[in-house]
Amino acid sequence: MGSFYSTASSSVRSDLYSELEKTRIERQLAIAQLLEQRRRAYKLAEEREKLNWTAPGGGVMMVFCALSSYHHRNVLHLLPLFPTVSYLGYKAHYCYGNKTSIINELAEKLRMGQSISTDRNAAELKILNDDFIEAEIVLKNLQLAQEKAVKLVERQERFSWEFLGISSVVVILLAAGAASKRKDFAIPIAPLILGLGYRYDCAFGTNHELVRDKAEAMLQRNDERLKLVGGPLTLNEVDAYRERHFQ
Repeated sequence: MGSFYSTASSSVRSDLYSELEKTRIERQLAIAQLLEQRRRAYKLAEEREKLNWTAPGGGVMMVFCALSSYHHRNVLHLLPLFPTVSYLGYKAHYCYGNKTSIINELAEKLRMGQSISTDRNAAELKILNDDFIEAEIVLKNLQLAQEKAVKLVERQERFSWEFLGISSVVVILLAAGAASKRKDFAIPIAPLILGLGYRYDCAFGTNHELVRDKAEAMLQRNDERLKLVGGPLTLNEVDAYRERHFQ
């Protein structure tokens, strides 16, 4: 009789532990997905802010190319227009169009598996795991803050070299234009200056604040382009993948 109750108790305990572990993994998956969603929001907001600089630079360069072609009666001066228009068109489509939706659809066709919902029980045992999950969230936040700090320092360090390089190119272009008495040598200077201005704003300005605010706004309105490919990842899908590839 005692052996029966001992076996039954062990079975119940094993089921509860199994459910607790299952919930822990599901929470870890949810944390990873939430962090990925925030990363996508920040990336899209960053690309939009970058477009605010590249679009005027490309526009100014196209105007100079058109004027140079008209002044010198040479259609070859229009050649830079085609890659510039293509690049700006792609960036505009990515930032404000449905480019991310197209990418998600193409990725969805390559993805295998399906999402299956799972039940959640044993709520009294799940509470015991909250402290561990909160500690993991804190570690993730610290990791993201550290990565952001390293990225900012790298931008600041890179800017000094970019400034020297672009300044050298500008001086060479001005000297070559003055020596040959050709004003079209000044055409590349405009996008270089705008690009350097954007780099300075990223390294020392308020670019990160603008990007963060726009990313938070996108998260609050639950932008469709932030959805993960294939929908939320579930423990069932993880187990199916593990059985296919690790067993």
